[in-house]
Amino acid sequence: MGSYNTVNLEMGSFNTVNLEMGSYNTVNLEMGRYNTINLEMVYKCVFPVMLVSSFLSLFETHVALLKSVISVSYSATSYVEYTWIEKEIYKSNEKQNSAMGNMWTFFLRQTERRRKNKKLRKRLKGQTVGKFILGNIVNKGCSSVIYAIKQDNGDVPLVAKVLDDSFSESMVHEFEVLRRLDHPSVVKAADLFRLKSACVLILEAVMNGDLQDNILRQWPLAHGRRRAWAFQISSAVEYIHSMGVAHCDIKLENIMINSSNKIKLIDFGSAINVFEAQPTKESLEMIAITPEYVPPEILCQRLTEPENYDVRMMDVWGVGVVFFLMLTGRFPFGEVDGYHISTFIDTIASSDGIVLKEEEELVAACETGYIDMLRHALDFDPNERSSMKDILSMEYLN
Repeated sequence: MGSYNTVNLEMGSFNTVNLEMGSYNTVNLEMGRYNTINLEMVYKCVFPVMLVSSFLSLFETHVALLKSVISVSYSATSYVEYTWIEKEIYKSNEKQNSAMGNMWTFFLRQTERRRKNKKLRKRLKGQTVGKFILGNIVNKGCSSVIYAIKQDNGDVPLVAKVLDDSFSESMVHEFEVLRRLDHPSVVKAADLFRLKSACVLILEAVMNGDLQDNILRQWPLAHGRRRAWAFQISSAVEYIHSMGVAHCDIKLENIMINSSNKIKLIDFGSAINVFEAQPTKESLEMIAITPEYVPPEILCQRLTEPENYDVRMMDVWGVGVVFFLMLTGRFPFGEVDGYHISTFIDTIASSDGIVLKEEEELVAACETGYIDMLRHALDFDPNERSSMKDILSMEYLN
């Protein structure tokens, strides 16, 4: 897929679509007077082009929407250009314009971070940052690279979270938030450094994987393990809420497990000071970057007075989703990955509560306290949804 790969759609008097793949492979599709398109042939020809993007699954589910595209001249040379045609398609569905616009903004930002982080993955090993020497890479994400820190035996294990300097604002914010917090289930920050082209955050090392990995390794979770983790998660989130902080990105991947099988809440880059920031409709939608964990009042745009919304209710819903996953191994309302986000939004909009499968009901019969806690955390009305303080005081956790 080089500079020669172009897709030209010419709607002339003969309604011909010319797809040019490379210098030799040409496919001409003749269309009738009603401008109908042989979607099967278009899909087969465009499929190689879509490999350029990591969002191939989205294209597969939107093939039918190509009927709405009348004329396009498109070069499949970059992800940014590919998003243009997708955005044009989304314009036909007003219901999801706002949510999808913000999703695309997030995806583009993450794509740019991945590109810049590739440079960070090789050049910093062995370098000295302050009094710390960076060792091997221990983890890689779309937003950051995690390096081990070489230390003398007996020192508290630390890691360095490195982000390209052009995206360092969130890391500086994260450090400022973590300096205010002191809880056994919240990761601790030791220092922050600004280099010429990178930002380095020194953190407490939590090396036993995230909650998702541990659920998979230990599935099905024993009652005692699930109850212990539920208590630690609730305690950590209730604590940060009492300190005026909303995490705003509670999910399995942001809950780590240490070598003692204890919870550590991480990644405060999206955190909000609830006593200082007044939420707006736009700011709330930009926070909502992981759809499966986003509460219905944000995803379905149900807030009539966003300035009066308690952002901590987003965390409560996210905790409820995590609790549901620990019990059932699935998301309560399905997953976005693999199909149109509007389908997921419709599922949430048409629901009024969680529904357990038949086999899950058998487990629930022995876990009535846990189910009760779930229903309070996953209440569709944010004004009726329990606070983390209320959940932490429920019988199941005491």
